[in-house]
Amino acid sequence: MTHWSTTFKQAYCERVGCREQEFRHRLFRKTLYGHARPVALFIRLFRPTFFAMDFELIDSAGNAQSWKDLSNAIEEFSFSNKLRGGPLRRTFRIRISCRRLGRLARRLMAQRETAAD
Repeated sequence: MTHWSTTFKQAYCERVGCREQEFRHRLFRKTLYGHARPVALFIRLFRPTFFAMDFELIDSAGNAQSWKDLSNAIEEFSFSNKLRGGPLRRTFRIRISCRRLGRLARRLMAQRETAAD
C-alpha cells in the first residue's frame, strides 16, 4: 500500500494554488457531472442538504493519505448513494462523479510520486 507524504487536500491545494478552506467547493465543482452543474446552484439554494453525501466524500477524500483511504471513501459513498440517494442522484446523476474524483487523484498523486523520485 502506498502511503502519501501529504493528504489529498494538501496536494490538491498546492497544485491548483488554493487555500485549504476553498478545497471543498473547488473539488465539488470540479467533480460534478457536467450536466449537473447548471442545476446544482439552484438545488443548493432550495435544498442545502441535498449534496451532504457529496461533501462527506470530499472531506474523506481530502483527508486520504493513501489509495486505500481514497478507495474506502469512494466505496462508502457509492454504497450510501445506492441506499439513500433517490432518483435525482441515482438515475439523473445530480451528484459528483466518483470516476472524475478517482482520475483526478490518480493524476495528481502520480505526478507527486514521480516528482519525489
